[in-house]
Amino acid sequence: MGVIYSAHLTRVQYSKLQDLEKERDLLDSDYERFLLEQGAWAGYARVDEVSRSKLGMKTPSATDLVLIGRASGLNEIQFEQVKR
Repeated sequence: MGVIYSAHLTRVQYSKLQDLEKERDLLDSDYERFLLEQGAWAGYARVDEVSRSKLGMKTPSATDLVLIGRASGLNEIQFEQVKR
């Protein structure tokens, strides 16, 4: 009787294992799809398009650029207007 019960438990546990492996495979597939989607949304072209169309951003003109650099002192910051 113990052998029959043990074989039954083995079959039940194996069935649960197969169900869990199927669920894992589905989750792996979802994860890969989400990674691809994330890459599409975070791509440079997408960010550029959204920044221009929805946020009204644009490339600054040469007169609007400001270079920021360190002066000879450690805590001094030097601002320099770009001249073009």
